[in-house]
Amino acid sequence: MRPVIITLSLFLILGCKKKSAPNTNDNNSTSTVKVSLIADKTSIRLGQESVITAYVEGAQGSVTYQWEVNTISNILGSGNTVTFSPCCSSVAGENIVKCTVTDAKSNRGIGQITILVNP
Repeated sequence: MRPVIITLSLFLILGCKKKSAPNTNDNNSTSTVKVSLIADKTSIRLGQESVITAYVEGAQGSVTYQWEVNTISNILGSGNTVTFSPCCSSVAGENIVKCTVTDAKSNRGIGQITILVNP
């Protein structure tokens, strides 16, 4: 019976692998990019415009901005400040403007704001 116990003990001792501690100096860590959008006007009439600015927190290095709107309205400009300009009466109502920000490490954040267009 003793040879079985010794063999089993050696198997358990040699077969167990110790888990390595996490690397705290990892340069590939991800960050959370937070994007907040602020508009000078959130309710406008046709023919008016609203200036929208993106404020970014948590980005690493340089950032890029990608703007979009859920209607055929125009987004004029680039960078962190753009102008929302409704094109026609068909966009009356709620228009959702989104901005996707990507930093130098490919971390992304999305902000959105609703602009109400009154006919």
